[in-house]
Amino acid sequence: MLSIEIAAALARFFDRGTGPSHDELTRLFRRAGLEGADPRPEPIPGLTIGKMKRVRDVLTYAADTDPDAGGKLVDRLLATMRACGCFRPEGEHFPGEAVVQAAREAFAREGYELDSAGYARPALLEGLEGAHLTAALWAYVRRARAGATDAPLVVGTNKDLIEATARHVLVETTGAYQGSTNFPATLYQAFDRLGLTPAPPAIAQALGNDPRAQFEQALYLLACAVNRLRNAEGTGHGRPAPASVGTRDARLLSGLVCKFVRGQDRCSDQALGSAR
Repeated sequence: MLSIEIAAALARFFDRGTGPSHDELTRLFRRAGLEGADPRPEPIPGLTIGKMKRVRDVLTYAADTDPDAGGKLVDRLLATMRACGCFRPEGEHFPGEAVVQAAREAFAREGYELDSAGYARPALLEGLEGAHLTAALWAYVRRARAGATDAPLVVGTNKDLIEATARHVLVETTGAYQGSTNFPATLYQAFDRLGLTPAPPAIAQALGNDPRAQFEQALYLLACAVNRLRNAEGTGHGRPAPASVGTRDARLLSGLVCKFVRGQDRCSDQALGSAR
């Protein structure tokens, strides 16, 4: 839950000395383990460094080097800001509606909703459509990439992303989707509308009951399918007729194989680490 834009937007709450005190900021930075990025870790006589600069510098550093710690700092910073009234229009620490709206937009671009009370939560995809839904889906992608060290979060986010994308496809191609339809049926319909070939249900049933084993078996089947596709449509065979495989198939293949290779790299690194 952190980006360079969010860092800049939250820092603006501290312009003109508003917001939580210097002492509170120091304690928050230390608790997050980010005090090394603070331009004023301790008061220095004769040197004035404003709270806006301190917040911007620390959050920007965290966004570039430690997003996990930065995300936790954002949570704690928002809590402290709520406590001192940064989100109450009638309060002395309210920075103005324009600053609050800029923060809402910054969080929205990362897939989060910042409400009027200063609480940030993952944005719900229900109710969005068209360009707004497309933007929210990309925000889910960025969130999944940023949360790579939190495996359960990544798994859940990717499932939400797949389902939301499938529903988006159905809305864009047919005008609507059935909210009561389960995940496999929704995905099957989306594949069909895009002209892709969904797997028969019997294949999933043959993979076994362990979800993790199913995932790994599906990766194995993907690799075998790539080999067969190469033999049938790949280059180097001197075929007289043009290949029937299209650009879309090639792009899907490249994306999936890249993910497969990266996954194997991580597994190899883990195995080497265990061996040592």
